[in-house]
Amino acid sequence: ILPTYFSSSPLTGRHLSSLEDGVLATTTEAASTLLTKARSLRAETGSRYLQIRGGIVDQEADVTQPTVRTIIETSEPVETLWAAVKKKTRWAVRQAEQQDLSIEHDATLARMGEFYTAYAAHVRDLGTPVFGADMFKAIVTHLGHDRLRLYIVNHRGRLIGGMLRIINGRRWMDYYAIVRRMPDTEFANYLLYWHVIRDASQNGVRRFDLGRSTPDSNVHLFKRKWRGTDIE
Repeated sequence: ILPTYFSSSPLTGRHLSSLEDGVLATTTEAASTLLTKARSLRAETGSRYLQIRGGIVDQEADVTQPTVRTIIETSEPVETLWAAVKKKTRWAVRQAEQQDLSIEHDATLARMGEFYTAYAAHVRDLGTPVFGADMFKAIVTHLGHDRLRLYIVNHRGRLIGGMLRIINGRRWMDYYAIVRRMPDTEFANYLLYWHVIRDASQNGVRRFDLGRSTPDSNVHLFKRKWRGTDIE
């Protein structure tokens, strides 16, 4: 199968894109058949391009952007995962535990609006256009509480960040995560990620997918601190 979606944007125009993992096929012949159909859909929808996010492909792309996804095998016990983490990362987690921080699992998604506001402000500060709040509302509507898990980072009772994960079988996927930087919360990001990794292990989750990033970027280097496996 090749799950795809059509999208239209004022910035990039009409395009057709696969979901994460791209072409799901075991033979090159099957992949070629799927891609032929995808090219046909690209023409039918008047899309400028077709984006494939991994899997078997039958020819080189005109434009290639390398990315890596970092996966942590959370089927291991918490003690094993903690021991595997780099010494400086464990130190950063302990430093965060001494700050006035708390991590909250928002089971009812009641603070989703607050999280979106912090997320949007952070993304705009980076110079990136951010999607509207309606998209977060649509995620809740179409996936529901059972498929989502929201963590909130509080500093003295005020939300400064969080992480929204999608539950896919026994895999947790980190889709949106930010922590607003403040002078006295330097290590809050470390506390958030360790808290979620620990929760995944304690809840019997097999894999924690930290998502894709540009190789050797600051985001990628942070993900590597948790001793996961990179998949190109």
